[in-house]
Formats: sequence, structure tokens, C-alpha cells
Amino acid sequence: MKNKIEDLKSTIQELIELFEEQNLEHWAEMYKRILFYIDDDLEYAKYKIQSTIGGMGSMDDIVLYRNGDPLIKENNRLDYLRSKLYVFCES
Repeated sequence: MKNKIEDLKSTIQELIELFEEQNLEHWAEMYKRILFYIDDDLEYAKYKIQSTIGGMGSMDDIVLYRNGDPLIKENNRLDYLRSKLYVFCES
């Protein structure tokens, strides 16, 4: 379980960095708070992650653009990280 938690933290850290690179500070701050929850209450952290995935206004709605052009590499990375979070929360 320890390796899964470390992988979760690493995934969230990568997500935070991606959000910061794209000036999505709201999302970066949200996931910074979730990082703190992991060590104190893993189930609550999972709940908070799940609340950001799916539905209107969720992280699933994010598409990264620059000058009107979608950022393929960055969007693929975002999809990969989202998928990892989803799988972790479902386990």
C-alpha cells in the first residue's frame, strides 16, 4: 500500500506542475490541499479526488490550449494523470 500512496502523491505532484505551467492556479491549489489529506485521511483524499473527476465543471472538462491551438502533448499527459487518479480511487 505504501508504494501505491507514493505513486498517488507523485501523480498529484505531476498534475500540480502541469496545472501551474498552464496557469490553472485554482486546480493546482486544489490538488495541493489534497496532497496534505493523503497522510492524514486517505479515504477523505480519495473522496476529494473523486469530486474533481466527472460532471460539469470537473477536471474532465479541461482542455489545454495555447493561442487557440490544443496542446496535444500536454493534453495527453493530463489524460494519463487523470486516468491514474481514477484507477487509484476505484481500488
